[in-house]
Amino acid sequence: MTIAAHAKLTLDLRVTGVRKDGFHLIDAEMVTLALADTVVVSP
Repeated sequence: MTIAAHAKLTLDLRVTGVRKDGFHLIDAEMVTLALADTVVVSP
């Protein structure tokens, strides 16, 4: 199977808190780009 892994660029990232499970809450602004890697998956 061959799939495309499309690129994205994070323009802004802020940690806004911590969840009860220990993971961080974030506020992020991202844009997609006209770039992609090709990923080949085989058994």
